[in-house]
Amino acid sequence: MPTQIPKYAYRAAAHRKYHDEGTIEIDDLAKVSRITPSESTDGAHGAYVQAWVWVYDDDITKDDRGAEARKRFS
Repeated sequence: MPTQIPKYAYRAAAHRKYHDEGTIEIDDLAKVSRITPSESTDGAHGAYVQAWVWVYDDDITKDDRGAEARKRFS
């Protein structure tokens, strides 16, 4: 059985590959959710790493404030 990759390694890789200050940010202790091949639709091994994405007020549309968005995201 392969050695399980530690959560900090996923955080480090996410930070190295995706972190862009002010746009996409990965916290030092971001939540990590590992996905097993049986849970994956394509058999991939890996994990989701929580990130912060900046959204400007001007990005908010009428639909973003509508009933469907409220139902889905509240």
